[in-house]
Amino acid sequence: GRGGNGDNANANTSGADDGNVSHKHNANTDGSIPNGAVKGIMAPALAVAAVAFVLYTNTLDGGFVYDDARGVVANPDVIGGGPYSNMLTNDFWGVPMDLSKSHKSYRPLTVLTFRLNHDASPPPSPGEPLDPFGFHLVNVALHAIVSAMVVVLCATLGYAMSTSTVAGLLFAVHSIHTEAVANIVGRAEVLCALFFLAAILLYCKQMSVEGRGQSGLVWRVGVAVCTLAAMLAKEQGLMVVGVCAALDVVVYCGMTPVEALRAIATGLSPATSTRRVAAGLRSRIGFLAAVGAVLLGGRVYMMQGASPTFNPLELPAAFHPSALVRTLTLNYYVVFNVQLLVLPYRLCNDWAFGSIPLVKTVSDPRVALILFLYAALAFSIWTLFFKKSKLPPAKQRQGDQPGSLSLRTELAIAVIFLVIPFIPASNLLFRVGFVVAERILYLPSLGYCLMVASLLHRLSTHSKLSAHAVGLVVLALLAWRTWTRNNEWHSDFSIHEAAVRDNPANIKVVTNFGLLQHNRARDMNLPQGQRDDWAKKAEGTYLKALAMNKHYSAAGFDLGNLYYEQGRLDEAVKVFQQALEKSDYTKTPMKILTNLATIMYKTNKLDEAEAYFKASIEIDPGHLPALNGLGSLYGSQKRFEESSAMFRQALKLHPGYVEGHFNYGTLLYTMGQLDEAEKEFKLALKLKPGHPGATNNLKVIDYARQHGKT
Repeated sequence: GRGGNGDNANANTSGADDGNVSHKHNANTDGSIPNGAVKGIMAPALAVAAVAFVLYTNTLDGGFVYDDARGVVANPDVIGGGPYSNMLTNDFWGVPMDLSKSHKSYRPLTVLTFRLNHDASPPPSPGEPLDPFGFHLVNVALHAIVSAMVVVLCATLGYAMSTSTVAGLLFAVHSIHTEAVANIVGRAEVLCALFFLAAILLYCKQMSVEGRGQSGLVWRVGVAVCTLAAMLAKEQGLMVVGVCAALDVVVYCGMTPVEALRAIATGLSPATSTRRVAAGLRSRIGFLAAVGAVLLGGRVYMMQGASPTFNPLELPAAFHPSALVRTLTLNYYVVFNVQLLVLPYRLCNDWAFGSIPLVKTVSDPRVALILFLYAALAFSIWTLFFKKSKLPPAKQRQGDQPGSLSLRTELAIAVIFLVIPFIPASNLLFRVGFVVAERILYLPSLGYCLMVASLLHRLSTHSKLSAHAVGLVVLALLAWRTWTRNNEWHSDFSIHEAAVRDNPANIKVVTNFGLLQHNRARDMNLPQGQRDDWAKKAEGTYLKALAMNKHYSAAGFDLGNLYYEQGRLDEAVKVFQQALEKSDYTKTPMKILTNLATIMYKTNKLDEAEAYFKASIEIDPGHLPALNGLGSLYGSQKRFEESSAMFRQALKLHPGYVEGHFNYGTLLYTMGQLDEAEKEFKLALKLKPGHPGATNNLKVIDYARQHGKT
């Protein structure tokens, strides 16, 4: 609700002499806004939506970028055509939640929208990729809707029309949102925000209806449904119950947290004449607690009793053995997030590995930033939420329109939106799968936008020209950065090129950029000269990554592959072996072992090849290239039984493995088992029509039969 009148019959805010009433915020037990305000807010809301949509039109011709490959293009729940019910038991990436390799991110509602996008898109021609246009269009439309909802929500809470509009514009153009909107899998954030804000709007209506003594059951059901939807879009959505509770206490009841706890515990409001307010608060907070507990219990159940497995190389602070280093660095990440909100110029799609150096000692200058941030936050919370105002309610209303809030209440609401949605992603309460991720600031940024809009509004009361000038400059700079950042999200190459430029200390993005250059060197549609140039650039980028850490297996793997493709086998072996010198938590060493085995096999060093293949299979008994390679090696040595065992193991684990069927068929033909070989070749052709090797070998079998061979 908005800040209300002091003479409301349900909330005594007139200033009792006994000192039991807090006037920190102006209470309102109606919670509604005038019809004129509702009608008046729609025009600026639609204008803000239009700004948001137009600003992101340069993402519509973008491709599937970065995590889109795994979250959309290769997600079986999106493109596999399987039953929709699979989304209820699989994680965000299409992996069953009960498997140890599952990421445990449960967002079936977001995946459902991807599936609907896919099913509504025109089927691609054979050999053509899926068209990303419709996916991007939905993301942009959702962001426009959320931006409009920000305007409506601000007005509902009691912000002045001008403040609501500016807050919506800031939210629409803020550059921190580019990852959430331009990257298709970022839809989880935007969809979550849509239902998050819808839940708050319905909760405001619930407070309004119940404040008039009417039943709010329908609105409570709506709040619960929207909360569930927000959580099924992104886990962060559950925090809406905390935001609703805080807004109830601060804006609707006008209480301090201590007074609210007393009212909930005793059923008595700060003044005895406001018992009805306390009873209503107890009921509403109880409802929110019940919704939160049920949904949290369901979410924990979906974890299947296991936590996700993270790579310590990507999360150096979270896995650091020193408690001091962990504590200092994880808290510095909070400072870093604030810096991104305030100055979103240096952006990156990946802040892992060495992007943010560890804070190892208390003498590190960054510790001062940590202390300053928490001191400012503590002072703000004390001043805005706990310290009693010396002004009567009428003096607290400083807005330029009826029902507008005091600056103090506006800033309190901003802090609520800034802090509460950020808590799950802060890395402080539990380990999350990233160091810093710009997309998770999509919701918390609303608090920052509210804060800036409120301060600009107060500045306008002293100098409208100054406020307008500052506001226009801020909006223009944010819009410019958003537009340019959208262009960087156009393709994998462009986003990694920007990442290497702005975050050169991240060995992962440097290596990935080298691989993208390497892929251009492999492009047979390019002239040989250009391919050679790209190969040289890729080699230089890989070497740059290995200069940071010579044992980084991904860089060693990719550089070794480049050398192998160029016929520089000795250099490839040297790089591969160097990458294996230090243990790795990824499966890249397994791939390196397989590649080493392949080189040894091709250079007729069969004993070494066998050892490398076996070492790779020991890491992962289902690694197809190793099983296939070892089967082929045994076949070349006429160790037919061992060879057959390898191929059968591979095909048992992966019946759709085309090359496995082809190679096994070739082995069976060599062993004189033509009927069995024919079956394998036909299976290969069924899985991959036109397979040249299988087609040719079937002709060979027919020829053999015609000439009396069995």
